[in-house]
This record gives sequence, structure tokens and C-alpha cells, in this order.
Amino acid sequence: MNVIKRILVKGIFTFRRCLQSGFALENGNFSPLPAQGMAFTESVQRANEPPSGTVNGKNSNPDIGPRPIPTQKQPNPHKFGRHELVVSIIGIVLYGLLEVITNGLQIPSGGYLTARPEVAIALFFGIAFGPWVGFLTGFFGNFLGDLFSGFGILIWSDFGTGLMGLIAGMAATQITNYRNSKSILRAELYCVLGILAGIGLASISDMWVSGADIKTVVFVDFIPTVIPDMLNGLILVPIFMLIYQAYLSRSTR
Repeated sequence: MNVIKRILVKGIFTFRRCLQSGFALENGNFSPLPAQGMAFTESVQRANEPPSGTVNGKNSNPDIGPRPIPTQKQPNPHKFGRHELVVSIIGIVLYGLLEVITNGLQIPSGGYLTARPEVAIALFFGIAFGPWVGFLTGFFGNFLGDLFSGFGILIWSDFGTGLMGLIAGMAATQITNYRNSKSILRAELYCVLGILAGIGLASISDMWVSGADIKTVVFVDFIPTVIPDMLNGLILVPIFMLIYQAYLSRSTR
């Protein structure tokens, strides 16, 4: 029994060496495995190796596989630094210029009310760069636009437009991909809330600024202004978001 056991152990040991070394036992001598056996062994070894261009199973070659969609870093709503200041100045200039250009688009129901497509700039800058950028763009952009358009200083209208950009900017921390449908819908929701709050503040201010009654506030100030602002926000802001996402995609190539 001990002899049989010794033979079996030696056979198992020899067979194991054959598998590890890629050789077969023929007539008591080792000889290379046939081509098919070697190919099978090599294929097993290759299957256990990580794919080329990977390190620890992770892709180390950026040219391999689909490119990720570039995203914008979410702004910190409590931070206002040099970058935010520069972006705010750009937004203010764009807002003021567009208001001066489009100030001829008067709304018949109000003497100083215009179509105001420029509000989409305040809304978008808030969404893209944060609430403080949105507020400054709306407040000072509207201030300069009214001043150079001959409307004078309408401080409550400026605050209302700034409030629109501020509330829209609250969506900034929730959006990184500007062409995603859910992100666009979320941005539009904040735009609607901002427009209602901003135009509401500017309209109600007429009660203590000029002594207007509630009927005048609602039907002369609020409704004729909120409708075009809603249209501008719901149509132009998504277009700005898609353009900005295309810019991000191009700048990361």
C-alpha cells in the first residue's frame, strides 16, 4: 500500500509540474506540449492578464474608451473671489449692452416696460457661476441698462432683477452637465421662481414709490412684465446652457 501511495503522490506531483512548465510526459521523458496545448495555456495566461492600457484594472490611457462629457465644477455659493468678480463684470456688461440695444421693444401696457430679453443673461450667469454672480449681473446690469437707456434710476427694479439672478443661482450647486434634460428642467424651475419673486418685488414697490393701487400693480406692472420674462427665461436660458456645454467640450479637447 505504501508503494502504491508513493507512486500516486509522485504521479500527481509530476502531472502538476507538467501543467506549470508547459511540458507533457512521454515514455518517462518530458517533451513540449503540442501546439494546441501550448496555445490553450497561453490563452489562459492572457485571459488572466489585465488589458493593455490599464493599471490595477483602471484605464491609464485617456485615448482608450469613450470620452466623458466635460462638466463644470459646482460653484461654492458662499465664495466670491477674483474669478466670480471677473465673470460678474462680463455679465453686467453683456446685460447692459443688450438692454440698450433692445430698449425699443416696449410693452404697450406700461410706459417704461420692455420685453427685456437681457434677463436671461442674469438667470444664466447665476445658474453657471453661482447666486452672487447672478445677483450682481442682474442688479448692476439692469442699473446700467436703465441709466444709459434713459429710464433713470429704478432701484427696486434693479433689486428685483438681482433677486432673479440670485434665486436662479441656487441651482448652480445641482448642475454640472448643461445639456442634460434633467439639469435644464431644474434650471428652468429656478428661473421661474426667480422671475416670480423678482418681478413681484419690483411691482409691489410701486405701492410705496408711486402710490399705485393693487390693481395697477397686478395688471400694469406684474403681469405685463412677468410673461415676457418667463418666455425669455424658458427659451433663452436652455440655449445658453447648450452653448456653454459646447464651449466646455471644446475647451477640454
